Order: sequence, then structure tokens, then C-alpha cells
Amino acid sequence: MKKTIITLAALAALIYAVSAGMQWLTPRVEADLTDRVNVALAEQGLLYANVTTQGRVIVLTGTAPSEESKNKAIAATARVFGVADVKDEMVVSSEENKAKASKTYALTIKKTDKNIEISGQVDSEQSKNVIERIAATHYGEGNVSSSLVVKEDAPSGWRSAVGTVLFNIVNLEAAEAKIAGREIMISGTALDEMYNTQLSENLGVALPKEYKLALAVEIMSPTDVETAEKDMKDIAPAAGEEGKAEAMLTSTLNRVKKAFETCDENAMNTVKTSSLYFGFDRAEVTKEGNATAKIVAEALETCASTTVEVAGYTDTTGSQLYNQWLSEQRAEAGTRALVRQGIKRTRLTPKGYGETSTPGNNATKEGRAQNRRVDFIPQS
Repeated sequence: MKKTIITLAALAALIYAVSAGMQWLTPRVEADLTDRVNVALAEQGLLYANVTTQGRVIVLTGTAPSEESKNKAIAATARVFGVADVKDEMVVSSEENKAKASKTYALTIKKTDKNIEISGQVDSEQSKNVIERIAATHYGEGNVSSSLVVKEDAPSGWRSAVGTVLFNIVNLEAAEAKIAGREIMISGTALDEMYNTQLSENLGVALPKEYKLALAVEIMSPTDVETAEKDMKDIAPAAGEEGKAEAMLTSTLNRVKKAFETCDENAMNTVKTSSLYFGFDRAEVTKEGNATAKIVAEALETCASTTVEVAGYTDTTGSQLYNQWLSEQRAEAGTRALVRQGIKRTRLTPKGYGETSTPGNNATKEGRAQNRRVDFIPQS
């Protein structure tokens, strides 16, 4: 009888311990499940759904852009490991909500290696928390810096668009994404064309359909990486290489002396009258453009004291916001083209002028083509 009493007491203590342990663990399990569901939704561009976890049951609320999108969010949630059931409490957006799009509503994401910096506006405290959690889950807690501000009247699909971009730029070496109204502009670098193609395809499928996407991703070749590494070594020789540093300095002084001796008006005219032209909606330097950049670089080599503004322009097709961004990407592309030809980046100042100050007539096809350009403007 005594043994039975002890056994029952031990069993009761065990049940109590397990129950207490479950109560302690439940918030952690729910938080982990919430994170996994949000990441799964972001991956497919379905982040408009608000996620609430009740044990292993997920409750979805919020406004979906369509009945089809609502069903996709339910299906994506149900597939997440650990989800026992999904309760749908979402509504479908009205036409009035779909039409809302303020270009002053903006957010920027900057990525450098694994570090992410997010600034700008979100529609609610819940959206702010979701976006910050996705960033922390995807890039690591210590790699995320956020200064998001809650502001009402976001364009429909805003959180979904932001989360989709944040999720998909992971394979870019460096990136800057600007989301303004329903325009999304992403620039950056990748080590392989595959990543650029994958990014374009994924965003094309996952972003809300009313959002316009523009990409300006440069593929860094091994030569670019080696050149960058060489430049770093030139700037900061290792300790114990004083002789090498002195030889480099002498060589540099000789080049400068030679440059001052050969710089003339013809070289300056070559720089002033040379332009790079771009395809419609493009910021990639063409084969002909690289040939022009080589000629400009040769002229600048003879004028080592000259700095240059690399001025980018566009035609008037598209919004002013987009054209300003595109002109900046063209200016950066022209700058990189000269750097590849051996011109130090410190001598170059890229600047975008958007659709302003262009010589061509935007009412004609030929004039618009004339305005999709980069000019080189000597400064000294």
C-alpha cells in the first residue's frame, strides 16, 4: 500500500513537471512556428496575411488582393512543418483599396554581404514586426539594422512586396532596393548571372501584380574581383614592404609627370564629346559603349589631374521617380566602365539627372534614343 502511494505521488509530480514544461515551451514553439509561416508566405509573395498562432493552429487574418491569393496563403501555411490546422479569417481587398498608391510612401533596403539595413515606412506595428522578424530569421539577428516608421495609408500589397524583396535579394553580394508607391527598383552586384536570372524570375512570380519591377544588377567577373584586390594592395602595402611602397610611389609620380606633359585640348575634347548610349529601360553598358569608355579612359590617362562627372540621363518614358533612379544606375555603370579601363574611381563622380537637361526631342523615337545616355563632364 505504501509503495502504491509513493508511485502515485511520483507520477503526479512527473505529470506536473511535464505540464509546467509544456507551458514554458509553448510560447517558444509558437514563436518559431510563426516565423516559419511568415518566411513561407514571404517566399511566395503572400505576406499580406497576418499570422497568429494558437498552439499548432494558425489563424490567418488581413486583406488578400484576390480570392486566388487568399487560397494560396492558406495552402502555403498548411504545408509548413508543425502546422496542425489553418483557420481562415482573411477578407478580399476592395477595388478602392487596390487603387491606393502613394509615391511618397517609401522604404529602402540596403544589403552589404550578410548585413541588412531597413529604413522607411510600414503600415502597422504588426507589419514592422513581421518584416524585422523575416530579416532576422533570414540574415541573422545580429546582422539586421531597422529604423522603420509606422504610417497609415500604405499602397495595397505593401508588406507583401517588401517581404518578397527582402527574401529574394539574399544571393546578391550587395544590393539597394527602393520601394516607392508601387515601383520597386533594385540595384546591386552578383557573382553569377544565374543569381540575377533567378532573382528576376522569383520576383516576377511572387510580387503583387500591380507592382512594377526594375533591376540593375551587375555581374562581377573574376577579373573585377582581382582588380579590386589589387587596388586594395596598392593603397595599403603590407608591413615590411617599404621598398615596394617606395617603388610604387616613384612609378606613380613618373606617370603623373608624363601625364602633365601630354595632356592637351584634344584629349579634353575627346572626353567632352564622348557619350555612352543605352537600350530602352536598360543600364548595362553595351559592347560599343565599352569601346567608347576605352577611348575616354585613354584620354584621361594623359590628364591625370582631371576629375570627371559621369552624368546619366533618360528619356521621359516612365515616372520621374523611376527615371531618376535609372539615370543614377546608368551613371554608375559608366563609372564602372572607366574603372575597368584603369581610371581610379576617386577621379569620377557619378550623378543622375533623370529626364532633365537632355538634348533629344522626347516626342520622337530618335530623340528618346538620344536621351538614353551618359556624358563625361571634366571638372578640373
